[in-house]
Amino acid sequence: MTRKNWNRTYGSQGSGRQKVAYYVGIFFYVVQILLAFRFIFKLLGANASNQFIAMLYSITSPLTSIFDGIFPEVMLENYEMLHIFESSSVIALVVTAIIAGLIRRLLIGRDPDVVPANRADTTVAQPQRKEERKL
Repeated sequence: MTRKNWNRTYGSQGSGRQKVAYYVGIFFYVVQILLAFRFIFKLLGANASNQFIAMLYSITSPLTSIFDGIFPEVMLENYEMLHIFESSSVIALVVTAIIAGLIRRLLIGRDPDVVPANRADTTVAQPQRKEERKL
């Protein structure tokens, strides 16, 4: 987020809670990106002995190991490649998104720019009939 966007979103100073929520959000975005890469590489059958893939799997394995065994992994073998649909990665993505949303909600509350749908001032006034105008 650029300084201009930061000022527009949080004001020139920004409260401490808003700044913490911003950095917590960045942390969770990075975690979700890593989990998404893990899921995609497992699905495409990436070589686990590659250094980058091994590092990615070792970083994300503590997050996905919690959810291992909830659903069975679907494995497809095609031309000496093993494609794995790892459900624990998908569950970890969903859980981290929920946790990030809850933490944001606790830190900064409801977004002040969002107007609830049930507010009376959001209704559109209906045009009056000619008989009602004369009264």
